[in-house]
Amino acid sequence: MLNRMFDFKWKSAWRNTTGIAVVLALVGFGAAEIAAQNTGTVTGLVLDNSVQIPLAGAQMTVDGTPIGGLVNNTGRYLLLNVPAGEQSITAQIIGYGTQTLTVTVVAGETATADFNLRQGLRLRTSKLLLLRTLVTSFRDVLPAYRLTITVAR
Repeated sequence: MLNRMFDFKWKSAWRNTTGIAVVLALVGFGAAEIAAQNTGTVTGLVLDNSVQIPLAGAQMTVDGTPIGGLVNNTGRYLLLNVPAGEQSITAQIIGYGTQTLTVTVVAGETATADFNLRQGLRLRTSKLLLLRTLVTSFRDVLPAYRLTITVAR
């Protein structure tokens, strides 16, 4: 009798848990679908301004969001699930300046923003006063005749 009661309670609990999981999954998929309806995609090209070559590895971000990505070897990028409306897209890579463009993202559509980055900071020559520094080190060297090597067979 105890086995029947335990079996009944276990099956009942399993049915309730399964039902709750199914409801949560349906609600979750519905929320994801609603969120996807309010987003679009941003794509484009990132090039060096002077020689027009692709800048692979440039970092792309949608300002004010955690959305971002990297530029591929052909200079193209793709940002998914960008909120609809006016969005500021920033491109940056080491050695080049940062550029920000504003695009209008329409829900379910793809907006395009192409970037031309200029090489970054130019260093000016300046006179520096350097102090002399003397670096000295000592090491005990063992003469070769004092080394013992044993070979056993």
